[in-house]
Amino acid sequence: MQEFGELSDEEKVLIAIGAAAAADCRRCAEKLMGRLAQTKASVEQAEWAFAEGFRARELATIVMREKAEELIGHVLSGAVSLESQPSELGRLVRVAAAVAANFATAEIQGWAGDELAAGSGGLRNGRKERLGAAIGIGRMVRSKAQAFSDAEISESWVVRDACGPTADCGGGEPGSGRECC
Repeated sequence: MQEFGELSDEEKVLIAIGAAAAADCRRCAEKLMGRLAQTKASVEQAEWAFAEGFRARELATIVMREKAEELIGHVLSGAVSLESQPSELGRLVRVAAAVAANFATAEIQGWAGDELAAGSGGLRNGRKERLGAAIGIGRMVRSKAQAFSDAEISESWVVRDACGPTADCGGGEPGSGRECC
């Protein structure tokens, strides 16, 4: 019999499938679907878990759009056109954003493919270095976003409730809001 707070193998795989969908981790999803076959969970349950993950990702996009609008000071338009910005900069922004969102492969391959199709034999004119810099920026932002999110989770009521209001987690005084690590 399960103890309170313990998850079954089926529950763990389904939760991980939802997380993989939200994180856009295609390899994770493939591996998890393989693990699903080793549990009592059904493909229909996996479909539901994927849908829940996509819903979480969509909500995150809505929240980030609202934050961007707050920072910019007006509602974002879907038809923003910056003719003065070089198209290469747009591609670099998309590459970094795709890296940060765990979906960079298609954008990077598309750019390299365009360069090859143009007969250049590969990325030219310092573009390889610029592409590398954009990838590095995307990785840094992804890492910082994960750290900030982890900090928010650690400070949330969910973690405190899981530990209990008087849990001794190494220094937090009961009632301080920092009872749990």
